Amino acid sequence: MAKICRGGQKTFTKIGIQKSRGFERKQAILRVSKISAEKIQKSC
Repeated sequence: MAKICRGGQKTFTKIGIQKSRGFERKQAILRVSKISAEKIQKSC
């Protein structure tokens, strides 16, 4: 279960890098990150 949480943190850092590239992408990625964040929290 801890491995899933660590993997989730890695995806969030990748999302942060993609954010700075495109503003339109940012909004779509943020929506995905919110959904994945809920899944990660449930799995933890």
